[in-house]
Amino acid sequence: MIADLLLEKKLGAIRFTWGGRELTEVNQCRQNYIQALQKADQGDIAPLMKFVRS
Repeated sequence: MIADLLLEKKLGAIRFTWGGRELTEVNQCRQNYIQALQKADQGDIAPLMKFVRS
């Protein structure tokens, strides 16, 4: 993902883990990701920031 490339190549930081599972499969990890995205759409980015480092 672009965010991972930016973190690694430009900022020298550790890339996001994105829940540590495959997000294309229907599973709890994907459900958590979608819920975090929905909250971010409503202005609350805290759940998404927590998810990307989980």
